[in-house]
Amino acid sequence: MEEGFHDSRGDHVQMYVLARENFSNFLAYMECHHRSEMMKPDALLKTAIFEKTDSQKNKKSEEKKTKEMLLMHQKSTGRFGAENR
Repeated sequence: MEEGFHDSRGDHVQMYVLARENFSNFLAYMECHHRSEMMKPDALLKTAIFEKTDSQKNKKSEEKKTKEMLLMHQKSTGRFGAENR
């Protein structure tokens, strides 16, 4: 069974997987302790994740630009690869 608690003060959703027979004990515990059970990534981890994502986006953008420039060059010179050599 899955149960989740939503933090209305932020972008935080945490899921738990447990056996159905433990559900009532789990809910009773979480009603009192759910704030202490939240796992929030620290600022350094968030920064590293965002930097990696930005780096990947920039790499894809550069690859696309390179392909577009190559295609434009091939069109302007009439060369479209090894088969035309």
